[in-house]
Amino acid sequence: MLTSSISPEDIEKSKEHPLVFEFVTKPLSIDKLNHIKHNLLPA
Repeated sequence: MLTSSISPEDIEKSKEHPLVFEFVTKPLSIDKLNHIKHNLLPA
């Protein structure tokens, strides 16, 4: 999930959702994109 929210409640809700693998906050950086590419996407 890519979001601008930093709310602890939103983070906790996202952990309970079966289709959310990680909570990523904006702004989206090259480092965050690389993390997604190497850790979250199927090979």
